[in-house]
Amino acid sequence: MTKFKYLAAPLALALAIGGAAVPASAQDHRQSNTYERNWHPTPAANAMIRRDINDLRQAVNRSERRGRLSQREWSRLRNEVRNIQSLYARYSRNGLTRNEVATLEMRINRARMMLQMERRDYDGRRS
Repeated sequence: MTKFKYLAAPLALALAIGGAAVPASAQDHRQSNTYERNWHPTPAANAMIRRDINDLRQAVNRSERRGRLSQREWSRLRNEVRNIQSLYARYSRNGLTRNEVATLEMRINRARMMLQMERRDYDGRRS
């Protein structure tokens, strides 16, 4: 009987620990969405996104003034910056989620890459 006690106690402990771990690993999807809705970026992150959009807009205008972009390239990039600005305005009405911040950062970085490619495409414009 004493051998059974020594075997049963660790077994019961292992089952108790294992049983408690199952609900934590099988979280309800709605809980993660609630967390996502309640997450808000810091004011510094919000300001950084606004500053990045503003810097991008200025870089596009500066490149056009210097003659590095054709009218068509400038127009397309300017529209992309406007789309990013309107997306930011729409997202920020109810507070930004992590996914919205990631989307905005991705769109800003893609527009920057487009600007760099257009500046360096050697299509007869001054360099």
